[in-house]
Amino acid sequence: MKKLLLLLVLLVSGTAQAQQPLGVPALDQLVTALNTKSVAPLQPYLTPETRIGTLPAAYTGQVLAQVLAQGAPVESSRLVSQTPEGGNMRYVCAFTHRGKLVPKEVDMLLSPEGKFLELNLVKAEAKRIDTRFGPQDLTTPPSVEAPMRLVGGLIVVEAEVNGRRGAFVLDSGAPSLLLNQREFAAPGSQATLSVGGPQGVNGTVGGASYCAVQRFDWAGISFQNKETLTLDLAKIEQKLGGTVLLGIIGQNLLSQYALTLDYRAGRVQLRKPGTPDTTVAQPLLRLPFTLRGHLPVIEAMAGFSLQRGEKLR
Repeated sequence: MKKLLLLLVLLVSGTAQAQQPLGVPALDQLVTALNTKSVAPLQPYLTPETRIGTLPAAYTGQVLAQVLAQGAPVESSRLVSQTPEGGNMRYVCAFTHRGKLVPKEVDMLLSPEGKFLELNLVKAEAKRIDTRFGPQDLTTPPSVEAPMRLVGGLIVVEAEVNGRRGAFVLDSGAPSLLLNQREFAAPGSQATLSVGGPQGVNGTVGGASYCAVQRFDWAGISFQNKETLTLDLAKIEQKLGGTVLLGIIGQNLLSQYALTLDYRAGRVQLRKPGTPDTTVAQPLLRLPFTLRGHLPVIEAMAGFSLQRGEKLR
């Protein structure tokens, strides 16, 4: 009986020790996120500039969600070091994951406000895929009109990639054209962006890769022979009720146009500046905005205080 009681005391004390907070709110919420496999606890500590390794900041949210979903819960954690870096602070933490005997050290860079600038949960390396188009690379008609439909709150259009026609989500908040990794394999079975986790024949599971596109065409907006990023789009397909999604049309295909969405008629209209506007309806409201990276940002009043940073999607 004494041995049993002693064992229980040791287990309780060990659990209490493992649950000791690190003393830094962002890091404590990181442990919570790892244990709940959810990005939600980290949201107050993320910014549009938060990066994972060398990956573009625009992909932090999606890659972080995949990494958390794949990771094992943390049984113990400790702060190894903290070092000033400019006006910021770099922390190194040791996490012991369930089923692992050796703790894994990761480093994070926090701003003076305590928000993540770098969140290096995994070693992430990227082959640089240039998503920009030169003047001669992208065919852009003066105006474009194409059918659209609303599915699960998302705008779906049809386009063609490498001779295959299918559904694309139209998302002005996405920085560039993205293809569905499941539908478009990387050349030579080589992965582009490695975010750790289980390895597959293409180098990674749940990370990002790329595809060599011979030809893309959406209502006359077209290009040829360009490497294009691919991502796991399964979660977006779930929102579409299981619709097979070929990709996402993003800002690098839309930046030369004024975009009009006619939900009633189910039409997308794109018009270059200086091109006559053939639409009859006049806008009910005009709002000035500034671009932060690829995202338009407006100012609005909420609770009698000025809120900056609301994003238009």
